[in-house]
Amino acid sequence: MGADQPLAAMIWLPSFASVLVVATLAVTALVPQLRAIPLFVFFVIVFPLEEALNSRRWCCYLRFPRSPAELRAAPRRFFDMLRDNQLTSLDGSANPLPIGCRLADACVLNAQSTEPDKNAVSIGLRLRYHVSAEDEEELLPGVGTLSAQHLDVFVKFQCGRGLKLWLQALRSAVAPGIAREVEFYRKLAGRVPQRVARPYYAGAAHWCNRVCIVLEHLGDASVVPDWSGGTEAQLRAVVVNVAAMHAKWWGRAAADAATSWIPARSGLDYAGFVTGFLRKEPVWLREIWRALQKYFASRVVTLVHGDCRLGNMFFRTRVAAAPVSTPSPTVAAAANTAHEDEEEAHEEEEVIFGDWEAVNIGPALWDFA
Repeated sequence: MGADQPLAAMIWLPSFASVLVVATLAVTALVPQLRAIPLFVFFVIVFPLEEALNSRRWCCYLRFPRSPAELRAAPRRFFDMLRDNQLTSLDGSANPLPIGCRLADACVLNAQSTEPDKNAVSIGLRLRYHVSAEDEEELLPGVGTLSAQHLDVFVKFQCGRGLKLWLQALRSAVAPGIAREVEFYRKLAGRVPQRVARPYYAGAAHWCNRVCIVLEHLGDASVVPDWSGGTEAQLRAVVVNVAAMHAKWWGRAAADAATSWIPARSGLDYAGFVTGFLRKEPVWLREIWRALQKYFASRVVTLVHGDCRLGNMFFRTRVAAAPVSTPSPTVAAAANTAHEDEEEAHEEEEVIFGDWEAVNIGPALWDFA
C-alpha cells in the first residue's frame, strides 16, 4: 500500500479474517441449522487441548473438581463449594452445611467406582466439619474430630459417554447447554412425586464437557443388578412410583417451564436419533419406524425417566404395620375375638430413583417397556 494512500482507505479495508468472521456470523444467523458448524470447530479444538492440559496437571480449576483425584488433592476447596453454594432451590430444602462451618477431614465411604460406557466415576465421602471456629480443635488432621458433625455425600463425575473427542464435540455443538442429569436436579428433583436422592450440588462446564453432581449418600440402600431380577415387591414399588410421575405430568410436560430445556415435545421426538441410524437399513425397517412415528404423533406424552430399570434404583426394606382384615361372621365365631384388632407386621420396599441421565418427554410406555 502506497504511503500516500488516505488513512480512511486503510481503516476501511477489511482483512480476510474479518470477512470470514462476518460471513460466518451472517450464514449462521440466516440458516439456524448451520449454527452447529462453528461450535463444532470450537469444541473439536478445545476438548483435546483441555484433555492434554489436564493430563499434565496444567489445567486451572473449574468451579468444581473434575475427578476424585482432584477432589482428594483439595478437599477443603470441595467442602467450601458445597457450603457456600447454600442451595435452596434444587429440592426446596436448605443447605445442610451451616454458614461459616469448616472442614475437619474427609474420609472415603465407598471405593471409587467407574462406568466405562459413560466415562463416569463416582465416590462416597464422609465430610466431618466444625460448626464454628470455637468448636474446632487445633490438632493434626484426622485427630480430635469427636466433636465434629458430618455429612455423607455421593459424588459423581462425568465427561461424555465414552465417545471419541470429536464425537463429543459434535454432540456438544448440536445440543449446547444440555446436561440432562444436572438440569433434572436443578429444576425437577423437587417436583417429581417419587423419592430421589437429595441434591447438594449440580454443576456442568459445557465448554470442556465436564459434570459434577453431589447427592446425599443413601447408606444402606441396595441396588439390584438387572441380570438377577427383582422381587415382586420391588417391581411393584418401581411401577407404582413411576406411574405417579406419569400421572402428574400427563399431557402437561411439554408446556411446563421446568421442562423447557428438554428438546422433545411430542410423539417420538425423544428418539429422533433413530431416523439417522436407519438410513442404510432395509426399506421395510424404515417403514416400520415411520409407522411408529405416525402412531405416537397424536398420543399423549408425559415426563419419563428414560432408563427405568432395576440397576438404576435403590431399595430399602422397611417394616410397616397393617390391620388384619376383618374375618367373616362364621370365622369370627370360631376365632378368638381378642385378636380382631391385632396388627401384623409386613415388609414394604422403598425405592429411590437414580441415574436421571435419560430423563425425557415421551410416551409413558417407554418406562414400562
